[in-house]
Amino acid sequence: MWLNLQQWLKHRDYAWKFKLVVCLPVFLTLVSFDWISKGVVAALMEQNESLSFIPGFLRFNYVINPGAAYGFNSGNPALAIILAALVTTFLTIVFIFANDRKFLFALTFLGAGSWANILARAWAPMVLSGANAGIKGGVIDFLQWDFTFLNSSTYIFNLADVWVTFGVIILVIILIFEGLMFIIQQRKEHAKSVAINQAPHSPSNEIKETKPDNLSVEEDQYQPQSTTTNNASSQTLTDDIESEN
Repeated sequence: MWLNLQQWLKHRDYAWKFKLVVCLPVFLTLVSFDWISKGVVAALMEQNESLSFIPGFLRFNYVINPGAAYGFNSGNPALAIILAALVTTFLTIVFIFANDRKFLFALTFLGAGSWANILARAWAPMVLSGANAGIKGGVIDFLQWDFTFLNSSTYIFNLADVWVTFGVIILVIILIFEGLMFIIQQRKEHAKSVAINQAPHSPSNEIKETKPDNLSVEEDQYQPQSTTTNNASSQTLTDDIESEN
């Protein structure tokens, strides 16, 4: 079993070229945009300061979130960091072994958001006020919806959270597409098998059945001609013998 695993790991196609040429630049760009946005907000705004950005759609609200994405589990930062580390490690392992380009693109967004947030916890400022005052290791959140549909205005997030959301959406679209293609392929194969089973004879059998008949007809056509020729030759030989006598 161990030898089989070694052979599988050795001969597997890891698609390193696509990962280095396409996925890595996208990953670094997404992480950079997230960190730059967090750095600008931390430098230009005060914690808990709120500014209107696109009225009725999006606003800036600078907070330090000790919890997970969108402010979940903000009261237990240690658990949030552990869960984030586990998820990030899992996504990284899946990315290493994956070789389907569609899934790699989705994993790039998921990995970029996850790594950007977990590494940004190392340099994020300490919480200055509120129930979590004095806690370090949080994430800078600053984006907030400026509408109340489905309580959207209660969520405060950052670009890394947006990357994760995009990755999940891309992954769901891919899974739906792959599922539909699988169903269509199965229906085509089923229809093909039904058509073959309902066919009375296959073309190969028809050829085999008609070929001997054609040969027998040709033999019947040429057989009388051969007999007539032999009889004519015999009659000529008899006439020659009688003339000599």
